[in-house]
Amino acid sequence: MATIRVNEDCEWDSRKLQGKEGKFEVTKAESVEVSAFVASHYYASHRLDVVFVESDRTELSSLPERELSMLAVALDCEPSEVVNRLLPKKRSTRKKAAPKKEKPE
Repeated sequence: MATIRVNEDCEWDSRKLQGKEGKFEVTKAESVEVSAFVASHYYASHRLDVVFVESDRTELSSLPERELSMLAVALDCEPSEVVNRLLPKKRSTRKKAAPKKEKPE
């Protein structure tokens, strides 16, 4: 789930926000977990820090057009690029090969 908290540089110590789950309060000290849908509404705010995580990828991909457009404006990209901008693709990591064991003669 995405998290929201009040930015450290903001004059507010806390702020009450509205989500589809109801009203909730965010502070500088603690972030609050919300759905990607709710977080998308607050992403462009300069007073709030919004962080999406990999588990939000599916929900972000299925956001309504309006929310994708809002995020695209905030990110200065096309709506089709929003998910990859917020959650860059994972880089594949290669596992080191185990050293070969020598056979005793």
